[in-house]
Amino acid sequence: FRQAAARVKRHMRGVREWLLAEIDAMPMESIEVNADSGRYHVNDRIYEYQISVPELRRIISELQRRIGEVPDRAVIDAAVQAYQEGTGLAVESLRGLTDQYNRELVAVLKSQPWLRRVALMESRIFEAMEGFQGDAGRDLARVLSQAVETGQNPMDLKKTIRERFRVSDTRAERIARTEVTSAYRRGRLDEAEDARERLGIRTMMMHMSALSETTRPEHAARHGNLYTPQEARDWWAEGANQINCRCSAVEVLVDDDGNPTTPALVERVRGMR
Repeated sequence: FRQAAARVKRHMRGVREWLLAEIDAMPMESIEVNADSGRYHVNDRIYEYQISVPELRRIISELQRRIGEVPDRAVIDAAVQAYQEGTGLAVESLRGLTDQYNRELVAVLKSQPWLRRVALMESRIFEAMEGFQGDAGRDLARVLSQAVETGQNPMDLKKTIRERFRVSDTRAERIARTEVTSAYRRGRLDEAEDARERLGIRTMMMHMSALSETTRPEHAARHGNLYTPQEARDWWAEGANQINCRCSAVEVLVDDDGNPTTPALVERVRGMR
């Protein structure tokens, strides 16, 4: 995800520098206030941006166009690669667990169910990135318009612009990290579920927490517990569970009653909490 996030941040940095240059190029006049008003006090300094409304609209339109060109394909491609890697690990794991599973990875990646799941994932990520672009464009347009209207100090305006771009960078990185790691997990969950439904292979997913200093207590508490693929998906879809989450899940063979065929392994993992 880091490369995808870096490409998005690099693009946004270019947009930021373009916008700051546009602000520097705006003709303006510094005016010292000599009478109190509802908004200003004596000796306050305001700035009259001598820019026409059509020109301001042009800058805002160009700003939103440039933000709309954020390389969302980089995030999508990274997520597809992660989904494929997750699928590959599931194939390898299932082949090692039971002879019932005889699929080859190449065949799985060419199958219609797999390709359909990838297409749905791409569509969802595209929508998430569109939301990011729209929010960033609207926020920056509001900041710029408000500054021109109120006569904000251009230095303060540029400081605010830089702060807004830092917020956008953080959000872009979070989206990339969340989507790529989620795709990796989904690739594994989806193949395990497909093998369960189509081949009758009884497996559960064992939750593996990162158990790091930043691990949330509710995530650590699930370490070593067994869930169906759907239960795992549902939990990650709740609230902020998947955001910045580094947990994963591995396949565990179970008997007809849902008990693991390797109970000692499961208990050993649970003991690591």
